[in-house]
Amino acid sequence: MRAIARISLTCLLVIVLLALMGCGESASQASKENQAPSDTMETGDSLPEKEGVSIMKENRVEIHIGNQRFSVILEDNPSARALAERMPLDITMTELNGNEKYYRFSERLPSNDQQIGQIHAGDLMLYDSSYVVLFYKDFATSYRYTRLGHIEHTDGLREAVDSGDIRVKIHHP
Repeated sequence: MRAIARISLTCLLVIVLLALMGCGESASQASKENQAPSDTMETGDSLPEKEGVSIMKENRVEIHIGNQRFSVILEDNPSARALAERMPLDITMTELNGNEKYYRFSERLPSNDQQIGQIHAGDLMLYDSSYVVLFYKDFATSYRYTRLGHIEHTDGLREAVDSGDIRVKIHHP
């Protein structure tokens, strides 16, 4: 289901970009602006926004919990970019409900909350524009979240978060 949503989102993005290119740009100008970024761009940098669309060159970050390291694939959205801009983070996440850890930012992040329906272990979400939530169990939910990313391989995640509050470091690799 997640793969279908990503394919649909990618197709929608391509259609929007093609529509924008057809609005008065010459083919050569559109080609120049849509070229891949130079290899000299550092990991974690984003391409400049063009008409509200931005593509992160490197969408991976790392989360360290105790001596465990997890690779996170960030979503390509304003919320994930705002989170990435705050890195490196060294935060304490609070236990909630036996299935998630959360941290509250003092400032709000951009959000686009949606009915998620199903949470998966390793999901990293934004709740109420201020709360970064790391889920470590699968369950159904009626709450609305903005997707920030997900842990690529969740082996050992539940053991790493244990019970209670945890110290977490999130940074670009």
